[in-house]
Amino acid sequence: MRITEVKLTKKQRVELEYIEHFDSRPFMQKRSRIILDKADGMPSKKIAERLSCSEHKVNRWVRRYLEQGIDGLRNKPGQGAKPIMDSSDEEAVRHAIEKDRLSVMKAKERWQQATGKEACRDTYRAFLSALAQDLDRIRKTTKGTPSPQLYDYKKEKLQELEQQYREGLIGLYFGDGSFTCTEGYVPYGWQFPGESITIPSDRGARLNIWGMIDYNSRYHGFCSTESMTSERIADFLDKFSLTIRKDTFIVLDNAKVHRSKYMKEMRKIWEKRGLFLFFLPPYSLISTLPRLFGECLKGSGYSLRIMSRLTICSTLSIEAWRAGQIPLYQLFQKSLICSFIFLNYLYYIWTQNLYVSIK
Repeated sequence: MRITEVKLTKKQRVELEYIEHFDSRPFMQKRSRIILDKADGMPSKKIAERLSCSEHKVNRWVRRYLEQGIDGLRNKPGQGAKPIMDSSDEEAVRHAIEKDRLSVMKAKERWQQATGKEACRDTYRAFLSALAQDLDRIRKTTKGTPSPQLYDYKKEKLQELEQQYREGLIGLYFGDGSFTCTEGYVPYGWQFPGESITIPSDRGARLNIWGMIDYNSRYHGFCSTESMTSERIADFLDKFSLTIRKDTFIVLDNAKVHRSKYMKEMRKIWEKRGLFLFFLPPYSLISTLPRLFGECLKGSGYSLRIMSRLTICSTLSIEAWRAGQIPLYQLFQKSLICSFIFLNYLYYIWTQNLYVSIK
């Protein structure tokens, strides 16, 4: 039956035009164009010539659209080539990749041996990507398991210290150490065919820093080209303890330089002067629990260690430049890197908060 006229509502035309321009399947784009041309009064023969198909196919898709709507333009189940991999392969693919998460080819071979099927690497990888997140960094975890009771206790005590700090009763700092290399290089340059230019691997000189900051961005610290030992940290804290005017707490992790025998002996002297060390629970995956840089990071769960190291690294670079130990271009380079990382953190947190608010 030849259909000579097709009438479309405004809604139907918008729907067909959207499919033609934005649908990822070429056959759906072509079939929607057939219906639109027919609705514009174009003869079936001319549509067939324009779209390189037969007049019979044009009439068939028009008839199916009038009978079933958009669903009539889709392929019926059972048509087309059958997929090599389907839902029945999910378990076998999962077991294959769990044995070696770094090699798709080895996982594919194990899957083929287990199922007797064959597929190319791209097909297997596409199926695997649909099941799980693509190749991503496998993060390390702590050696031990944190104690839930100790974690909750430390969290409660830290919140009490924060409240006292907000009331102006105590000083509260967060201490940590970091380092930066003083000999940078740009590993890019012009090379001629057959020429091999290499840079010898060597342990470059670096500056170590230990510092602490509070919520008002007040920083105290020192840097050294020598190893950061507990004696150097204790000497700095001893001098700092003579300058405080009210009880002050410093939040630290459980690094060896913080928990050494010498530090334990000095704590008795510092506590008499009003300086106290507050240690986080062992095997804690986060360094601190409070807010950072105002309300923008509230509830984000980001570690203060990460942010404080960015601040410390920037401060260290400035001190190294002032001392003439690094050139000015390295100062700009390190500052830009720290700023870029920090802005990426802010952007991620903003998108997460936006997603939660929309959800």
